[in-house]
Amino acid sequence: TWSLPAEWNKDNTQVNMVGPQHMNVDGKVWHQNNGIAAIHRIDLASGNVETFQPFKDSKPGENHNIYDIIPDSKNNAYFTDFAQQHIGRVDAKTGKITLYPTPTPNSAPRRGLMDSQDRIWFGEYRGHKIGMFDTKTEQFREWAMPTPWSAPYDVAIDKNGELWTGSMTTDRV
Repeated sequence: TWSLPAEWNKDNTQVNMVGPQHMNVDGKVWHQNNGIAAIHRIDLASGNVETFQPFKDSKPGENHNIYDIIPDSKNNAYFTDFAQQHIGRVDAKTGKITLYPTPTPNSAPRRGLMDSQDRIWFGEYRGHKIGMFDTKTEQFREWAMPTPWSAPYDVAIDKNGELWTGSMTTDRV
């Protein structure tokens, strides 16, 4: 077991959304800290914990909520910002953080899924769409939900390449 360093292990700490999918690349596992909108990366061999704060320089009163951690095939961490409209990236080698706003403002992206082509699929809860972010071209695509105000939760891809979302309704897009 591993624990966060004392400076990050506070009363409001909520560690969840662990992303071990590509820890074979560098022996490191990503997870988020919902209490402070931060991302931690644990080196499994040493137990060392690195912390990344994508929103530490946000405007006063601006709310952010890191909802998911989704590693790509190189173990870079991608994340969704449910309180706003960002897909974010933490570069595994440099630690550089990049924020990509979705085309739909205030879309509340959540429940990201990385496919075999390193594309992130996600629900846009307040945007009433599902989205895809191609991590190689850094381009978004969005699809409107067929049922208005259905609040898409996530995206799943079936064996036929059709997209499904769990939402207030169940829709095939």
